[in-house]
Parts: sequence; structure tokens; C-alpha cells
Amino acid sequence: MKQQGPVLGSYGPFATRASIGSGASLAEEREPLINANRSKAKASRFPLPDFRNSRAGYYASAAAKSLLLPLFAFLGFGLLFTFLWHPIAWLVNFACGFAILLCLGGSVLSLVRRRTDRAYSLAVTGMAVMAGSLQGYYNYELYTYNYWAVNEHREYVNVLADDSAAAHADASVLYFVEDAKPDLRYASSFGTGAGTFCAAPVTVGQAVVSEAVQFWVVGRDCCGARGFYCDSVRDKEARAGMVVYNRTQPFEAWTGSEMHFYEQAIEMSYARFGVMSAERHILVRWTSTPWLARNLYLHDGFKVWLKAALVSLPIWLVLGLGAPTAAASAAAFEAKARMARGQPGTPPLWA
Repeated sequence: MKQQGPVLGSYGPFATRASIGSGASLAEEREPLINANRSKAKASRFPLPDFRNSRAGYYASAAAKSLLLPLFAFLGFGLLFTFLWHPIAWLVNFACGFAILLCLGGSVLSLVRRRTDRAYSLAVTGMAVMAGSLQGYYNYELYTYNYWAVNEHREYVNVLADDSAAAHADASVLYFVEDAKPDLRYASSFGTGAGTFCAAPVTVGQAVVSEAVQFWVVGRDCCGARGFYCDSVRDKEARAGMVVYNRTQPFEAWTGSEMHFYEQAIEMSYARFGVMSAERHILVRWTSTPWLARNLYLHDGFKVWLKAALVSLPIWLVLGLGAPTAAASAAAFEAKARMARGQPGTPPLWA
């Protein structure tokens, strides 16, 4: 029986040019597949974690949403009320109300759809919006109101120490004459749990202060064993007084009134030295640069906001990692993993 010769186009010693050419093109076609197989083999030896499809990644994503949303809401609305409530109060109030309604509506809708994890996150975020707004408004009343009020009142120059304070009731900055200065001989203080409140009369340095004092220099935690050193009192070039506004704050029932504490310090001056005060006197912070003293109100407001952020961080962390987010995320992942493997079981109600 006659043997069949080599087939044309094969890869033997008798391969023709056409077969060699077709073999080369076939090898080029196979090269990407070979490289892909090599990559898969290398990946199997050094697998990279897929956080998107892992239980830890699913849980971390849900926990991050429950933590970051309330944290950013607290910080953002705290900043809005601290620094922008005065010029655009209507817009800040609208944003706050809209955010609270959005969180409340989203939470209720999520409960209807049996997404308790999302409902929980939105409810905590709504709480954070309210807490941040309250903290920011407190910060505004205590500090940044004074910053904005400077532009809304008048400045007076060449003010005498015995000028009537009632005639300068609309003042924001008082520039005193050269011989009027804080009289540290009659400085006094009043101590409370909130700090030490200091006061010294503005006089011309006469031996005996027989008339009622119209203007008082005040400060907080700046007098004691070292004497009276509030703001720029010891600066010989300082001649200006930033008015401390006598206004009722909505948080005085819980925090106490600074104006009341300053008045107590003035009473101490009368009790110790017999220095009388005018009925409608004005309290000032002594400074050489009023514009810088004005910016200090913003600085103090930012410091209080930053402290509130640091103090509240553990609270949002605990709430963000709390139930039912942890249990819901883990159970939802397990249910979806079972369905992906074709195993019996349905997602839980919260998935």
C-alpha cells in the first residue's frame, strides 16, 4: 500500500513557502493568547485582593458612607452658620431646612423599600445637620457676630475719658485722646468656672477718680498675679477701643453671660477702690490695630469650630459603625454571594 506523502502546508522539513507564511501568521495570532495565559498564570501565583467583591470591602464601603456623610454634614453646616449666617441668613437657613427634609424623606423612603442600612445613614446625617447648625449658630453669636457688627456701627475719634458713653452708644471703635488710657491701679477681676473676667477703668491718670467712669477696658483670662495684660493694654502706642456689645444671647441660660461677668468685675472695682461706674457705660477691648482685633473674632470662631469637629469625631465614628449598618452590610453581602454561586437563598429584607 502506497504511503501518503507530507501534506502541503504542514510544518515539516518539506514545508513550502506558503505553509511557512501561514504558520507565521498563525503564530502571530496565537501570541496574544499566549501572553494572556502567561499573565493569568502570574496573577494566580500573586493574586491581588479584590476589595469590591469582598466582605471586608462591602462592609468598609457601607461603614464609610455612614461615617463620612454625617461628619461632612456637621463640619459643613457648622462653617456655614459660623461665617455666613450674618450676610446671607436666608440662604443658610434654606440650605439647612432643605438638607434636613432631604435626609428625613430619604430615610422614610428607604424604610419603605426595606433598606434599613440606608435609612439609618440618612437619619444620622440629618442629626449631624442639626447638630452642626446649632454649633455654628452658637459660634456666630459668641464670636463672628462681633466681626460683622464692626461694619454696621460708627467710629469716633478724639474721645475723652470723661465723654458721655451714652452719646457713643452706636460706636464700634473709639479712638481716645493721648492722655486717656486704662488705669491699672483700679483693675479688678471676677472668677467663674468659665474663666477670669477682668476690667480696668479708662481715666487720664488723676490721683483720685471721683466721677463715674464712662469706659471700661475688659478682657478674659488676662489678669492675676502678673497684673492686667489684656490685649494691647501695655502697648504705649495703643489708643483704640473695640466696643464689646451688650446684647442678649440665646445660649446664656446654659453658658452664662459674659457681659454679666464683666459687670461683676466692675462691681469688684467699686467694692475694692470705690470707683463708680456710669449707668450706661461702654466696655471696650484695648488695641493698637482695630482691624487686627476685628479679625481675631474670625480666628476665635474658627478655633471653636475646629475644637467642635475634633470632639464630635468619635461620636460620628461610633454612630457610623453602629447597627444596623454592620449587620445589614454583612448579611446583604452573604445573600448576594449565595445568589451569585447559584445557591438557594434570597436576600434579606435590608439588602
